Amino acid sequence: QQTMRKIETSSLLAIFMVLGVCAVEHVASGEVLELSGNVDSQISNGSWLLKFYAPWCGHCRRLEPVYAEVASELKGAGVQVGRIDGTKNQALSARFGVNGFPTLFHIHEGEVRAYDDPRSKEAMVAFALTGWKNREPSFSSLTSPFGIFKKTLGLAVEGALILQSFYDYTRETYGLSQPIAIGLALAVTILFGTFLGFLLSFVMPHPSASRARTPTEKRD
Repeated sequence: QQTMRKIETSSLLAIFMVLGVCAVEHVASGEVLELSGNVDSQISNGSWLLKFYAPWCGHCRRLEPVYAEVASELKGAGVQVGRIDGTKNQALSARFGVNGFPTLFHIHEGEVRAYDDPRSKEAMVAFALTGWKNREPSFSSLTSPFGIFKKTLGLAVEGALILQSFYDYTRETYGLSQPIAIGLALAVTILFGTFLGFLLSFVMPHPSASRARTPTEKRD
């Protein structure tokens, strides 16, 4: 019974993590902000130059000193410079469509533009200040990383990662057999799916129950 209580506690913790109850980490690295967790409200406002990186990525390490110079150059110019560890923030990476490191984006008031220009200090600074105005956003309102569909994708990725961790935890900590561990993971999946459907029912627009009436024609 004590084992089941511990498992139930672990399930609740997993659900809370899906809800984004984790703290947001902001660690300054020179002028570059290290971002992690739920940063939507921050990076969707104002202007940002954002880099997704991986600690093991050689290209990311070589870009780091140049990126720090860019941050110093943009200090006081109204553009914040940040970076996100894509290996620790896989759900956020999925929402932005990151499939390699480093990947850079410019964000202005929620509009996201991928940066594919040369990775020199001069080119990045120029793009962050005014160059982005000559580019169309890389995402439509429907596919925006800050839209409901990409947020749902992020929740799905986060949920899958938590379920994998939950499965490994129950197997290693309690020595549960594979069928029982899978059964518990499936139960958590059903709970998560039910909650997600309940959440979407409030977020998604509902068709009007009553049709708009057409005005009647006046007779002479």
